[in-house]
Amino acid sequence: MKRAECIGMLYPELDDKLVVTIMGACAQELYDLGHKENFFYLQHAMGLASSIGLGLAMHLPQERIVVLDGDGSVLMNLGTLATMARYRPRNLVHIIFDNGSLLSTGGFDSHTSSGLTDLAAIAKGAGIEHVSAVDSVMGFGDAAIDAFIGASHGAPARAALIASLPETISARVRQRCLDGGVIPLQGQREAMEALALAGAVGVAWRSNPRVSLQIAPGGTRAEAVAYTLSEHEGKAALKEFGVAIPRGDLASPGSAAERAAALGFPVVLKAVGAHLEHKTEVGGVALNIRNAAEAEAAARRLSALSDSLLVEQMTSDGVAEILVGLIVDPQFGQVLVLGAGGVLTELLSDSVTLLPPWTRESVQAALRGLKVGKLLEGHRGKRAGDVEALVDTVLNVTRYASANLATLIELDVNPVIVRPKGCGAVAVDVMIRLTNPA
Repeated sequence: MKRAECIGMLYPELDDKLVVTIMGACAQELYDLGHKENFFYLQHAMGLASSIGLGLAMHLPQERIVVLDGDGSVLMNLGTLATMARYRPRNLVHIIFDNGSLLSTGGFDSHTSSGLTDLAAIAKGAGIEHVSAVDSVMGFGDAAIDAFIGASHGAPARAALIASLPETISARVRQRCLDGGVIPLQGQREAMEALALAGAVGVAWRSNPRVSLQIAPGGTRAEAVAYTLSEHEGKAALKEFGVAIPRGDLASPGSAAERAAALGFPVVLKAVGAHLEHKTEVGGVALNIRNAAEAEAAARRLSALSDSLLVEQMTSDGVAEILVGLIVDPQFGQVLVLGAGGVLTELLSDSVTLLPPWTRESVQAALRGLKVGKLLEGHRGKRAGDVEALVDTVLNVTRYASANLATLIELDVNPVIVRPKGCGAVAVDVMIRLTNPA
């Protein structure tokens, strides 16, 4: 085994560690790879590398210390091994190279290389818990991993081994980590994403430990026939659970203008029918109608899509538009979806999903985490939205979902228009898909 190859293997991992090395060939080989400010080369201090490394580890517990030592140096200061064993600093790794001679650059055989003296046995006898003796570069790599695994045992958090590139952790090393309780993460970018997601999961567990999935009895029935409520029917269903909807009513194309005038302009006209789940895409919505003539023209155009029209008051003072949806996941059951609504739904891809139970606190936290949440707070001097009314709307929607657990397939309120603070929130478009009860 060549010492230089082992030091080369270690070098990429030394950026964030304090390194203490004896002088001689060991120091030269490390220096040749590229000096770093965290490298300390001992001069005229034979035998003291282990003591200085131990002192740094004890005094700087937040730092990780690596000592690159030699057989002769350690034999001059065997007492330090007993001190290491007593204090067992988990932030210290002590690597001893058997140079094979009394001089690191050559000379007659040393007692360690000839087999008369066993440094690994001496270290174990001194009480050091984790000791490995290797005679190959591959074995050196395994020993480094084993040292990391050993140091992780008893630590207050889980340990992970991160490779800078995904392909640099072999299947053998990966399995060695898993067997030792260490998480192998392959690739820096992938590792950071995984750790961020794991942290988010931890926060979710701590903030809402009472997760109670809402799964329909018997699961989803393959033979069940789905049907969609008309928008008017969907809004009426949600209104019974406290969701605010615009004032309005159904009308024929011929009476729509009269009904619009009775409501008061501006109004919205919509073609109504179970076949019109996505009315905007087929031109089934006419917004901001300001007089009877505009209402008559809109009604004539929409009559080509439906014989029934929904006439509603226009909500024109919105601060933000929010998507409130409920989907039924095969594994988790009912899942609440909150996000940017209206035309921003697809543009921003700004949404979050929540598992039950849904609480005021969890809904408020989810809304704050959305990009569109800044609009609710009053972005750039604009009026703040009625967040309390929005939260009430979301919770009322979830109450409807819970009450229809056995039959609800999908619910989409998009958007809920959030009005200025104190003015409420209005569900202006609703789509509900159900199955017949078993």
